[in-house]
Amino acid sequence: MLPAGAEAITVYAMFRNLAPVILGNIVGGSVLVALVYHVIYLRPAQTGK
Repeated sequence: MLPAGAEAITVYAMFRNLAPVILGNIVGGSVLVALVYHVIYLRPAQTGK
């Protein structure tokens, strides 16, 4: 037995929802990883004293 409103969920609606989510995760992840690398390599090198 399907829950109420289950017939409104279509493959098209699923992909219409997933497309911006996937793109947002790719862009957001790229920005966060780039920011971490930027912060790491922005620090001055330690001399080991």
